[in-house]
Amino acid sequence: MKTLSTSKLAQTIKAKCEEIGLTQEELSRLTGINRVMIGE
Repeated sequence: MKTLSTSKLAQTIKAKCEEIGLTQEELSRLTGINRVMIGE
């Protein structure tokens, strides 16, 4: 089974958000994760 590091996950999410023009606040609303936690 493959494992995914948190840094790789963060890079992937950031790249996808930039690709589609999604802000941290929008991502927060869509996922239910606090914006402060997303920004860390």
